[in-house]
Amino acid sequence: MNLTESKILLFLLTYDFSPITLTSTARWLLLQIIQRHGEQEFCLSTSISSKEFAFHDRKLRVILNELKEHQILIRRFDDQSGNEFFKINGEIFILWGKAQTRKAVDTEKWSRKYAVQQFPLFDFFLHLVDTRLNDFYIHHLQHTSSTLSGVLDFKTTLVLIALVRNSNQFGITNKCGIEKLKHKTGLSKDTIFRCIKKLKQQGIVRTRVDGTQSSAIVRVSNPFYVLNLSHEIWEDKAKYGSFFIIKYPQSHSFEVQKIGRLIQLFEEHKTNFENYKTIIKKDPDLVFASLMQKIPLQLSDYLCHHAIPKNDQLKLSKDDLVSNLLNLYVIINEDVW
Repeated sequence: MNLTESKILLFLLTYDFSPITLTSTARWLLLQIIQRHGEQEFCLSTSISSKEFAFHDRKLRVILNELKEHQILIRRFDDQSGNEFFKINGEIFILWGKAQTRKAVDTEKWSRKYAVQQFPLFDFFLHLVDTRLNDFYIHHLQHTSSTLSGVLDFKTTLVLIALVRNSNQFGITNKCGIEKLKHKTGLSKDTIFRCIKKLKQQGIVRTRVDGTQSSAIVRVSNPFYVLNLSHEIWEDKAKYGSFFIIKYPQSHSFEVQKIGRLIQLFEEHKTNFENYKTIIKKDPDLVFASLMQKIPLQLSDYLCHHAIPKNDQLKLSKDDLVSNLLNLYVIINEDVW
């Protein structure tokens, strides 16, 4: 087994078989060690430790002691140089794997058949734990570094790794409830929810659908997560797909239909906007109020009703569909008027 294969095996073993008591910082440092050194022995000195692993020396010592207590790291001293050396104990994960699966773990067969063939987003997993591991910040001062993407911190990335590990080829998973996320990240429930919220804000998680405990529709106990496999974070690993609507109820309203219907209304009442073209950008509420007075029935059409403010309020929000579309329509037609 070459160095690359050995590193991949360690990444998979540490994710699947690490003890649930391992903290999030210990998990992250373990990933860093695997990425840089694999199973090879490495020297740890005060001068390079904080630069290499981005943890302060005191914090680094605490984490190293935690990994040693779990027998994940083996430490030795060189009497002549006085240097301290560490090495990952890969055998301990095989023992834990045997205890969890209740059978011996053939690492070569397991990594090829179980971990890879039954791991649809394997390339995405490696992209996070190997290729882009150094792009995720650990503390707030690191966030401003030009060498980092500044998008995700290490805790949020641990949650993302867990979602990727349990997703199908389309980035959909319902096999990763809150308890599993806690066991695989070492994070608290509240922290995990904050991380998921951040993933949604960044567009990496498209949506989350609650399980049966808080949903009367979904018939599974775990929530569904839908990952955005075309997000820029995946770089050349990104996947793109086409979706076609074959059949749908006529009562269903699609955004394309809604926009088409609104543009048609604008065309029919184009003359009403010519007098407002100079103020529409400054006060779209006034134009919308005029539009509501002239064509209230049309704007109450089922294809437009989602765009109308609630309780007949004429004040528009900044992201209102009618307001934004009206602005765009006027800009496009400025040269014609």
